Amino acid sequence: MTDQSHQCVIIGIAGASASGKSLIASTLYRELREQVGDEHIGVIPEDCYYKDQSHPVDGRTR
Repeated sequence: MTDQSHQCVIIGIAGASASGKSLIASTLYRELREQVGDEHIGVIPEDCYYKDQSHPVDGRTR
């Protein structure tokens, strides 16, 4: 990737639990990091946005 244009690419990975999403994300991160450098790539884990749905609806609101 030698083109230094200011393009932004977002890659979303979806799938069921334990389907390999994290493995694919980390593999893509390593491969792209080698090509474009650490300062141009990032990963936002879905775990950061997980909301426990096991409580009754009434108990979830705050």
